[in-house]
Formats: sequence, structure tokens, C-alpha cells
Amino acid sequence: MINKTLVEAMNNSPNSLEEFSQFIKELCKEHSQKDIIKKSGIDKNVLYRALHQQNITLDNYYKIKKAYHEQFKSSSSEGIDHLPILGQIVGESKVKMLNFSQPTSVPVTTGLIDRWTPVFGYLSVNETCYSYFVYVFSAKDIEDSNCINKQCINRMIMAYPHEEDPMYGMVIVVKDKYLLIHPQTRETLCEIPKKNNVKWSKFLCIIPFSLMENHKEDNTYENNIHKLEADFFKSKK
Repeated sequence: MINKTLVEAMNNSPNSLEEFSQFIKELCKEHSQKDIIKKSGIDKNVLYRALHQQNITLDNYYKIKKAYHEQFKSSSSEGIDHLPILGQIVGESKVKMLNFSQPTSVPVTTGLIDRWTPVFGYLSVNETCYSYFVYVFSAKDIEDSNCINKQCINRMIMAYPHEEDPMYGMVIVVKDKYLLIHPQTRETLCEIPKKNNVKWSKFLCIIPFSLMENHKEDNTYENNIHKLEADFFKSKK
């Protein structure tokens, strides 16, 4: 199994002799130098030079790259992931289950998922141009998501009353209770006592369903490899 440090080294994709040397050092922690030499078909002097930030021939570089291609390939470029859609918000007030014809996920960047997990969406259904946009909610960085508390005040949230439909609105505090109010009309949707067991998640943003339609994969890995190959090529002159 590849350890976390090696994965991190690969995710940055080497673009200099120093970074390539770091990759080799991490590789040696996972595999013996004998195994690396045997699998890649290089000799011990080449491995020594690579470990010590010294130039090696382009041919030897390709041998290492071919032998450990999967570890070498960067996964740092942001790709597309799918944000789950749990329901629909109808008319900025009622939260309902999805219909069979409605989508259950929306494509977003992997970075959004990684940063805000647990993260999910609710489909916007209304008579405005924002219909079929997606409301994004997360429970990340919430101190206590098991009850409505001070962290909710003046915040847009999705509340989950026990054995009731979820409710979307903004929380304000009045004396000894919290009020969940409508995001547009400010009508009180429900009253919640200070001591409660109402779970909640925070509103992050609204995104269009077409968010990723023009997404192109980043070529950072290929660009870095070309730069490193150029450095090795110079050593042959």
C-alpha cells in the first residue's frame, strides 16, 4: 500500500530535480532500493544520483517513470465529482422529496467535495430564473450539529426536526427561544426552545446545474513532466 507521504509527494507532481529526489526518497520508504533497481532496470549509481538531486539520463528517467507510473501520475488537478441532491426546496419554503424525474446529483469540482464534506444539495423549484439551481449545504466545521444553538443565529440553515420534514430558513433568537424564519418574507416558520435536539446543516451557496459544463482537466502533471524531462535532456548535451 502506498503511504500518505508518498501520495502527497506524487500529488504535487515533480517539476524539478529537488522534487524528483523527494519522490525517489518516498518511494524508497515503500520499496527497497533493490526492488526499485530491479523493477525499473536501472543500476545503483543511477538511483544514488536521483536520491541526491543529481542529473540522470533521460532514458533512466523514463525507466523509473514506466516502472512506477501509477505513483508518478498526479491526481492534484481538480476533476469532477458528483454532489448528492437530497430533496427539493419548493418556493423558497417547503422542503420535499425528489420526484422520480428529478436529478439525484449535480457535477461539481472535487475540491468543493473535499473541502466541505459532509456536503449535499437541494434542488431549487420555483417560478423564478433560479429554478433548478442547487442550494448547497454542509455540516463541516459545525461545533454541534445535533441541536440548534448560538452558531445558528443569523445564519441560513436546513433544520431537521425529529420525525418531520426538513425546514429551510434563517435562525434568529428571541428571549428564551430560537425562531426559524422564512428567507424572503421573514415569516416565522417554527419556534425552537433553547434546549432542543433539532439537527441542522449550514447553507453554503447556490450553484447552477451547468456549473461544470466547460470544465477541462488541468494539465499541471503533463506540464511539470515536460519541464523535468527538459532538465534531464540538457544533461546529455
